[in-house]
Amino acid sequence: MHLFAGMPSVSLTDLARVRLENISFFLAGFLLSALFIMLLWNYLAKDWTFLPELSYFKALGLDDVVGLAVRPGADDDLRRA
Repeated sequence: MHLFAGMPSVSLTDLARVRLENISFFLAGFLLSALFIMLLWNYLAKDWTFLPELSYFKALGLDDVVGLAVRPGADDDLRRA
């Protein structure tokens, strides 16, 4: 903790700062990919009438489900079986 003009200020350690940057980068990528999914889905829904309109929150859910289903190293589990 450092003192500036008598006021205490808390600073992050280097490790905490790197972790916060990584989480922020992941979260920004997650939110932007959901926006891209929503825009692409709604663009395709103009031509294909069987596709319903997708809201941003539904796109976040779809992004989450796809992210859980397509995880790195999933093929390693199949090779061990």
